[in-house]
Amino acid sequence: MKYLQISCLFIIYSLACTVQIHAMSWKKLSHFKGRVWSVSFSPSGKYFATSSAETRLTIFDHAYEVLWQTNDLIKEVSGIKFSPDEQYLAIPKYKNETDVGLIDLNNFQLYYILSGHTDWVTCIDFTLDSSTIATGSDDATIRIWNKIGSSFMLYQQISGHGASIANLCFSRNANFLAVCGKNIVRIYQKEYNQYVPYQTLKIDARFINGLAFHPNNKLLAVGTYDGKILIFQNKACQFKLFQHLNAHSKMVHCIDFTSDGQYMATGSWDARIIVWKQHRSKFSKSYELLEHKKEVYDIDFHPDGNKLASGSEDNTVLIWKLKY
Repeated sequence: MKYLQISCLFIIYSLACTVQIHAMSWKKLSHFKGRVWSVSFSPSGKYFATSSAETRLTIFDHAYEVLWQTNDLIKEVSGIKFSPDEQYLAIPKYKNETDVGLIDLNNFQLYYILSGHTDWVTCIDFTLDSSTIATGSDDATIRIWNKIGSSFMLYQQISGHGASIANLCFSRNANFLAVCGKNIVRIYQKEYNQYVPYQTLKIDARFINGLAFHPNNKLLAVGTYDGKILIFQNKACQFKLFQHLNAHSKMVHCIDFTSDGQYMATGSWDARIIVWKQHRSKFSKSYELLEHKKEVYDIDFHPDGNKLASGSEDNTVLIWKLKY
């Protein structure tokens, strides 16, 4: 009898560990005239923003009704980002390819322009307290901007990556900044308000773009040109390869985690989105989202974790409902 009880408990535990999510394409936005490059939910879910190859950025309300558009003020498509305090939307290449425009979400007016890069701005991220912004550029530099009073001032410039910056991201605690370009990931650590070199990862791949820190600050996910996802764990003062996931057939262009870190989504040029479930730190494939017809360029989890937005080369945005 005791053996039977133990066996039943083991079966229940195993099923709990392997239970899969269910997903459905809940809403489709298809008025775009070019690829959708970036999708972003605001931290509370009050706003949703998209940028597309028609050089237009759109901000929607929570019901996906249009609130504001840039009307061709973006020079080229690029990643966009809401500040965690939901005060600003940052738009790379706003008016000029080398600038970043900060839109005040209280009135949808231009609040501030970050200027100084000498080539296209490609990526941007905020620290969790919204006081610091990092911008990356084709000029192979990263600029760190700190908010002082009502302005954002250049605080630090990081050079020496040796290639155009494809993507960057802060860890949630802002102790680390990860930057990728070509097949190199450089990790910087914050020391006395400066980001200094911590570690360089040379990836066996032609190119890297997908890049995201896990909310626990210890894991870094990297997506490669050949469809792999590499998970690095910071252990003993070094990020070491912790898990190797191989499910996509083409470039993993984007990676995102739910706020609790239990799920990771990856979007690829193979037109697929894969949702991964974390168990005991390891990730396993849970579900595939297959409705896009062409390359997936960006994904973003809703703050509640129950929806996922995706933008694609097929000129559409899909909002997926997830049921765990």
